Amino acid sequence: MATADEKFHIRMAEAADLAAVQAIHRAAFGSDIEPDLVAEILADPTARPVLSLLAASDAQPVGHILFSAVHLRELEGGCVMAILAPLAVRPEFQRRGVGGMLIEAGLQHLSDIGVDLVFVLGDPKYYGRHTRSPRNMQTPGWFRPSSLMFWARFRERSFAATC
Repeated sequence: MATADEKFHIRMAEAADLAAVQAIHRAAFGSDIEPDLVAEILADPTARPVLSLLAASDAQPVGHILFSAVHLRELEGGCVMAILAPLAVRPEFQRRGVGGMLIEAGLQHLSDIGVDLVFVLGDPKYYGRHTRSPRNMQTPGWFRPSSLMFWARFRERSFAATC
C-alpha cells in the first residue's frame, strides 16, 4: 500500500497523455501488445464512451486503467455495461495500492454515471479484492476460477430489473 508520505493523484487521462499511458503499459507488461491495445480502444468509436484514468505520483504518470463501453444490440437501452481492460502500473510503483485505487475510482465513476455492470478479464485473486460477482451467477462446468475469467460488479440496484 501507499506509504503515509506517498500521495497518488488520479485524474482523467487526456489525448496528450497517450505516449505516457503507452509507456506505463509497456513497462508493466514488457511488450507492445497492451500499449497498442490501448491506442486501438481509444481510437475505436464502437468502444465509446470510454473512461481512461491516470494515476500520478509527484506529477509523474505511474498507472493507467481503461474502461470501454459494451453494446448489446438486443438490449435497447436496458442495461449500461463496460469492460475493464487493460490496467497497468509501472513496476517500481506496484504493490503500493495504485492499481486498487484506479479500480475503485473507475468503478465509482461508472456507478455515478449509471453503469449497471462491469466485466473484468483478469486474475480473480487480484481483481476479486476490488470487484464482486453476483451470488447467483452460474458458469459452465469447464470454467475454472483459477484461469483468466470475467468478474462482474453490479450497481446496488437489481440487475434483473434493469437488464
